[in-house]
Amino acid sequence: MILNRNRSGIIAAQAVNSAGTLVFTATAATMLGVRHFGMFAIVQIAVLLFQGMAEGGIVDPLLRAPASLRSRLGTLEPSVTGMSVVAAVAGLLAWGVHAPQPVVVVLLGAFVALQVIRLDFTRAAFVTSGRIRLVLASDVASSTLRVLVLVLALRTLERSVVVAVLAWGSALALVSAVQIFVAARLRLYDRPARLPFLHAVRVRYAFETGAVQGSSQIAQLAVVGVLGLGFAAGYRVSQTVLGVSSIMFQAARLLLVPRFARARPPLRSIAVIALALAGFSIVCSAIGWLVLATYGDRVFGDAAEQALPLMLPVSAFYATQAAYLCFFLNARAQFLDRAVSQSRAVQIVSISTATVLVLAGGSRFHFLWGLVASNSLAIVPLIRAAARASRSAETPGSGD
Repeated sequence: MILNRNRSGIIAAQAVNSAGTLVFTATAATMLGVRHFGMFAIVQIAVLLFQGMAEGGIVDPLLRAPASLRSRLGTLEPSVTGMSVVAAVAGLLAWGVHAPQPVVVVLLGAFVALQVIRLDFTRAAFVTSGRIRLVLASDVASSTLRVLVLVLALRTLERSVVVAVLAWGSALALVSAVQIFVAARLRLYDRPARLPFLHAVRVRYAFETGAVQGSSQIAQLAVVGVLGLGFAAGYRVSQTVLGVSSIMFQAARLLLVPRFARARPPLRSIAVIALALAGFSIVCSAIGWLVLATYGDRVFGDAAEQALPLMLPVSAFYATQAAYLCFFLNARAQFLDRAVSQSRAVQIVSISTATVLVLAGGSRFHFLWGLVASNSLAIVPLIRAAARASRSAETPGSGD
């Protein structure tokens, strides 16, 4: 299979992307200062909201879809564009009215969202066609260009959140345009009569994913009003330092979905993979924690001081997220839709409860440990569904 033959290339591309995010975030933190970087971190949180929608509603279905659907990627692009704009405006309006130049910030945030989702979409086309070198080249170009444009803009214009977001979007727009041009030249997808989005990809996946991603990201936007921009800055730095785990998460998404889709793995095999991913995440967290404590002030400026107290709950979140992701990807690959819906409902309730506690006077740790609890509790319905599917596969004559 294409994805299995290019495993090392996929992981290398994710490593480049993660390293680029680290350098980009560190540059923004040191040049903007805590207050402006806190605002910039909120834009990044909002972008993660609709990037998650794109991955859940577009990328995952493409990875497990038949070739006949993957060959018609071009028919989905208008839906990708529309989704990105709607999600961008909805997410950024939640906080934009309180930011300097709110209309400008919302419009620029929507522009960044459009570029991020278009990059993810075309990236999926490269992956499913086996052109991993193009994925790697795109990630190198994106990581390098966004840092260079950010530094140039902040030094020549002014050090503000508006300039930072504009620089980010401009860099991604250039890379996105080149990606789409290359994809068109290689005929990775054509543009026949537009295929209705509802017929091409089950739109419920996109909105379910958006609900979960949205509950987490919107909750963060909500608690920032109580906890302050220092929390937003520190939380973003802690996530970036632990971003090595994102290499594993993204690689797992690309590699495990096709593997789980081919056959129903036994529950024990899924559990072993989940524990291995969680263990890797814990090791990465320990290293990241040490690096932040030692070099944080030099790399992230004053934002490092805000991040250090958050490292324990954020590390626990990544560890539980790793285990959850494994069972979640199995459920998605096996079309265990009911279990996925139940799991997401648990997450939304847990995150909402944590948010209410903060808004009622709780601390930042109520919110962060609530996120950890949401992952832990959400695994339960996925484990039960995986166990049922495994027993069904082992029973003679029970195949679908």
